[in-house]
Amino acid sequence: MNSGTTQYEWAKTIPCRNIKIHGYCKWEKKGCSFNHDDPSRKPNSETTPVSEPTSASTTFSAESVPIIKTNSGQVKTPVPNSSPLASHSETADTGARKKFNFDTPSFTPTGSMVSKFADLSSKLSDIPAFSPSSATAVPASSGLPFDPESAPIFTPGLQSEAEPFFQQTNPFPINYHLYAGQPPPHIHHHLKPHEKTVSDLFIPNNLREEIQRKNEESLRSISVAQSGLPIHVNQYHSLCPIDQKFETSAKSFGYVSSVYKAMSNLDGKLYTMRRLENVPITSEACFRSVSKWKSLNCANVVKLYEVMTTRAFDDNSLVLVYDYYPMSLNLLEAHFFKIGEKDPELITEPLLWSYLIQLTNALSEVHKAGLAVRIFDPTKIIVTNKGRIRLSACGVYDILEAATKESPKDTLEDLQKGDLQGMGMLLLDLAKSLVFSKVQNLGVTETIPKLTVSDKFKDVLRKLTTQDISVAQLQQIIAPEILLFTNGLQDSADYMEACLSREVENARLVRLFAKLDSICDRPEFIKDGSWSETGERYPIKLFRDYVFHQVDETGKPVLDLTHVVNCLNKLDAGVKETILLVSPDEMSCLIVSYETLRDLVEKSFRQLRS
Repeated sequence: MNSGTTQYEWAKTIPCRNIKIHGYCKWEKKGCSFNHDDPSRKPNSETTPVSEPTSASTTFSAESVPIIKTNSGQVKTPVPNSSPLASHSETADTGARKKFNFDTPSFTPTGSMVSKFADLSSKLSDIPAFSPSSATAVPASSGLPFDPESAPIFTPGLQSEAEPFFQQTNPFPINYHLYAGQPPPHIHHHLKPHEKTVSDLFIPNNLREEIQRKNEESLRSISVAQSGLPIHVNQYHSLCPIDQKFETSAKSFGYVSSVYKAMSNLDGKLYTMRRLENVPITSEACFRSVSKWKSLNCANVVKLYEVMTTRAFDDNSLVLVYDYYPMSLNLLEAHFFKIGEKDPELITEPLLWSYLIQLTNALSEVHKAGLAVRIFDPTKIIVTNKGRIRLSACGVYDILEAATKESPKDTLEDLQKGDLQGMGMLLLDLAKSLVFSKVQNLGVTETIPKLTVSDKFKDVLRKLTTQDISVAQLQQIIAPEILLFTNGLQDSADYMEACLSREVENARLVRLFAKLDSICDRPEFIKDGSWSETGERYPIKLFRDYVFHQVDETGKPVLDLTHVVNCLNKLDAGVKETILLVSPDEMSCLIVSYETLRDLVEKSFRQLRS
């Protein structure tokens, strides 16, 4: 058999797969029966067209037509007015399809792309450097490489207001309500006596939100690099400025002062740390009155715990440690400034009476301890809850007076009388906000008649501002108002107790949740059938499904909080009521009492602890 003949004539029109896969066929000259005419192959010695010399005329003649000899021995003649390659690509017996030929239009870029890249240089050194910002790109050949020493350093404390260090990623405020909101009031009217809503089982949402805001404020912290504060001051650490603007003031005490929140290493509680800079403390005699202030316990005075000097702030600082009340505001902030989204509270006469009674209580306890408040600054009286005020920064003036070694100008009796006058002036300034006319530049005797309050309150203000009254006499005058204030306190205590009674069962239910989840479906006991599937834990597993995994007749989950609370309370009490427990495949049914289930839960939980 020679190379020009094949073994099977029917295979002449079928392209050889070796050509498509490998680009050649090593059996082409050794008897391969398939067609080896692949147009994509480069011409070689076996597939070279043989042509005769042609004349200058463009008219084809029989002599000028090239003769193409294929590997299979066939001779093909191209069609006139066509190129040899075109006729070769259109030959039916090759079976190959070309995507491109000489007639395919060339690619021409659009005008925008041409204009965009037309001015760019082809040299690598002239290509502009990539810059992610909108600044002008610096060419790589400009001799300005990146210099680590001259590069700007990121400093969190120097961020501008336009670019805050902490970005607000959530456009919506945090929702502190953990449960669904209360229904409209008219729906409550249609409830039957035995019907309750979800909100009836827990404390009101507004009270829960207020408590959660205080907890969040207590946990607020700031890095040492951003605040510039020391890591610790004696046993106190995690200092955080209470004033969010990090401002200091020297108006009240004559020394630059600032207030921080700090945590104690001894008991883990939060305290308020008031710092006064560069106070000349020379001896322990400056702290003689500290023991009296530390022993003072009054509901309207912020308790003082400790006084010390420190160089942790790189100066001679005097530090006083008090109780910490999160989210507390002073009287100016509470009634005359808008803090965040909270509008200032309007001052009314009942509120003034409440402030008068609380300040009288504070004065009474302070004077009994042989001390004096000395000054009633509205920025040093804080509002801790609605209508609840406390004297803060007590004891500072006693220490500063002893530190300056100045002899007291007034006796203790004079200072205590001055406390009554200072309290009267403070209440007068607050009462001026009730008057729409300008009374700021008037004297005390001219201002009091213009106040829009009762005559009784005006009379109290006159006696306080003229020092014509004692604490005992003041208590007798305001006794009827004290009874009203006490009645309001008792109502508030009853309200808090009622709210607390709704939550008192939560601890028992949480313990039951923990026990049930600890017993059921433990991974290490999956292969132990005696633990959960067929043993004493099986009724507990079915009871869990009975409480939490019930479905209705349509297969939808039943989410009934009343059913959950009711079942868990019966389980904790161990009542003798029986229930029917059914397995998910409905092949097993158990009738068991809550008392038996409680015993099984306790026994199984003890086995886990052993």
